[in-house]
Amino acid sequence: MPKRVATLTLVLAVYGLCFYSGAASVEQGLRDARQLLDKGDPDGAISLLKEAQVDSPAASELRFGIACALFVKGEHLLKSGAAEESKTAFAEARSLFESLEKDPQERIAREAAFNRATVIARQALEIANGDDYAAGVAALRDAVQAYETAVTRYPDHPEIRQNLDHVQFRLKQLLQNPPPEQEKPEEQPPILSRFGQAATDIPGAQTQIEENTAVLIPPEKQEPQP
Repeated sequence: MPKRVATLTLVLAVYGLCFYSGAASVEQGLRDARQLLDKGDPDGAISLLKEAQVDSPAASELRFGIACALFVKGEHLLKSGAAEESKTAFAEARSLFESLEKDPQERIAREAAFNRATVIARQALEIANGDDYAAGVAALRDAVQAYETAVTRYPDHPEIRQNLDHVQFRLKQLLQNPPPEQEKPEEQPPILSRFGQAATDIPGAQTQIEENTAVLIPPEKQEPQP
């Protein structure tokens, strides 16, 4: 079966990499990490941010930045054909975002909730592009639920609504275009049809096939010929 290709683009919030008002070393680390991400080097960004964590282990922005870089890494792995490796990167990103949803900084918690749903949606779109129709539908429904939960908490977040619309559209596409049913096996002819006309040695008697049974008709019960 040919793959069903999605042409949707999801938005990921990288708010934590843009603004920080704490230690100068953390701020510089975030700026440098953002530059590395822009250059397509998520591994370099992750290493840099982890180094910054040595001096500022409690900085939520660093954890948020690492999660964003892990998401970008997952994207790069998918594009390179390393689907299994991408699952690990996405899982780590999702776990970090989930842990940040209760962060005391409202902006971090809000964007973490949005990004966690986006990780789920990104993987759901990949599954929906595969050959397992039921798995694709189930994954997209999970993504819709994740965005609906996020938009309930943050109804004024425009990107949540935008991504939710994308995923709902893809789910609708999938539901409206289910895979064709498998061809039914060719029906076998009735068993007795293989025998053609059943015969008898009784003089004057005839045989008649009714469904899968041969019925003997004696001469006295035969209808007179016109």
